Amino acid sequence: MKHNYFKKRVLSLILGKVKKRKAVVKRGVSHEVLFKRMEMVMTQKQLFLNNSLTINKFAREVGTNRTYITRILSSKGFNFKTYINSFRIQYAIELLSKKRDERPYVPDIAEQSGFASARSMNYYMVKTIGVTAYTFIKRQK
Repeated sequence: MKHNYFKKRVLSLILGKVKKRKAVVKRGVSHEVLFKRMEMVMTQKQLFLNNSLTINKFAREVGTNRTYITRILSSKGFNFKTYINSFRIQYAIELLSKKRDERPYVPDIAEQSGFASARSMNYYMVKTIGVTAYTFIKRQK
């Protein structure tokens, strides 16, 4: 009899912990509301500047799990990589748009924007806006 009580107690504790660990987002919260929260967290905390940002870390910051993040991004036509790189490109363009004497070198801009290298920044710039960082600078003149 004591054994059954322990078994039930342990199960209730385990189940209680699982319930507490579930996503903060409650059922009924629309994808739009969660997407807006994702945008807010990404921009306010500037998480995209961290080049080691993972979907799990991002999900924790948003208060949900990676499955919700993936579903919402997929419904918007993104995967996680393209989503964070869109913020990085936007930030890099702001830096590239500065006057020549105020603008850092392109490799530094790539690093400051959260890219692993200038090469990866150029790849995503071409993919997103159709030009490399150097071409973008030349067109600004």
